[in-house]
Amino acid sequence: MKKRSTVFIYIVGMLCCFQGILFAQSRAQVVGEDLTPGVQRNTSEIKSRKIVVKGENTQMRMAVSSIANEIAESLRGLLGEEDDFQDGRTIYIELSSSSGSLKVRPRVKPFERSDLFIELLVNTRTQVDRDVLAHGVIEVLLYRRGLAEVNSLEDDQMISVPTWLSIGLLEASKWKEDSSKRQVYEHLLKRPDLFTLDQTLSASGMEVRNFDSTNNTFFKASSCALVLSMLNQDNGKEGMREFIDDVALFEGDISELIRRHFPLVNTGANGIHKMWSLQIASMAAPKMTESLTMQESDEKLTELLRFTISDEEGNSKLVPISDYALLTGLTTKQKVLAVDAMRQGVIQLSNRCHPIYRPLLLEYISISGSIVAGENDDIEERLNALAVQRQNILVADERCRDYLDWYQITRAHSVTGDFSGYMRLKERLAMEREQSKDESIDTYLDKVQTIMEH
Repeated sequence: MKKRSTVFIYIVGMLCCFQGILFAQSRAQVVGEDLTPGVQRNTSEIKSRKIVVKGENTQMRMAVSSIANEIAESLRGLLGEEDDFQDGRTIYIELSSSSGSLKVRPRVKPFERSDLFIELLVNTRTQVDRDVLAHGVIEVLLYRRGLAEVNSLEDDQMISVPTWLSIGLLEASKWKEDSSKRQVYEHLLKRPDLFTLDQTLSASGMEVRNFDSTNNTFFKASSCALVLSMLNQDNGKEGMREFIDDVALFEGDISELIRRHFPLVNTGANGIHKMWSLQIASMAAPKMTESLTMQESDEKLTELLRFTISDEEGNSKLVPISDYALLTGLTTKQKVLAVDAMRQGVIQLSNRCHPIYRPLLLEYISISGSIVAGENDDIEERLNALAVQRQNILVADERCRDYLDWYQITRAHSVTGDFSGYMRLKERLAMEREQSKDESIDTYLDKVQTIMEH
């Protein structure tokens, strides 16, 4: 009986030990424990992208893991790669609360003397800006591509990625998702000196971190345009993949590497600049689906309502439609040539004008037909009627905006009566105004602000 008890106790002990081993293995799978040297417990791994995020804070770790996966997926889409990416080294993102000055720092270091270890250090002592984190993630992703066939680095060998490339890839992904924010490209198209291509190519990471908000915005836009201009070339995705594979360890003028992988850039001395400028022009062009405001529609219409006639010396000049009498005496062919540009412009404007203007445009086209036919009896009256309608539309539009301004100003019922409450309210309204700023009413709002302050 005693032997049987001893055997039973032994078997129970073995079962408990075996169960404990199973529990430990299952727990390691839950928390994502990795046995790789240098990788501690509490990790999150993106298996399809081979990215491991290490850190004690589960919520922060999962958030960073999600952002890293999103950026890796966006890069894959831009480069036209297959979805089942398995090649390349594992990237380790280390979350720590150290006291370093840099929030995000990518680095490459030797690992067991036979390989390289790609790591992104993220300082979580204070809040981490998403854009800064995204920049660090895209850099280590580009490092991995550039070091795919490299097992060691020489002592004097540096690995780096141009800041315009990493920023440009991030901004290109955003542009692909939403290409409606083109105002900054309109400014660059009109004033390319605001941020030149040379400034874009030469900007270092430290310089970019010290940019004010204006230069930072123009740098992002310029970098985005450069990256998209490369991707939009013939075999652009393939060229970009090869360019990225070489850029991390490239030493020399980056323009030379661009020309190597994008042959069409070699069409002239300023090939890269032309490619960049054409891309900015394309991004600044309004889309057919974008509608103009009432005021913008009226301004465009005023620019278009002009005839093109030639003087006695054969020089062309523009005259407003109100001077239609100048066409009297011309042949029908000459009248058609005079009004043709105006008619075509008005027809094109009808695609993008505010809907309320379309009946007016139709009437202007009808008037131009009457002028060509020489039926001038009621044209003055019809033009005056259209001018009155346009004025009424603009007055109604201004009154509507005035009412919205009044509503925004008077809806604030949280003022406590003390000066600090008023100042907080004033700052909040100023912030809201910056987010939805309309240059056409700046003067009016400034007057309202002056009245409120006095």
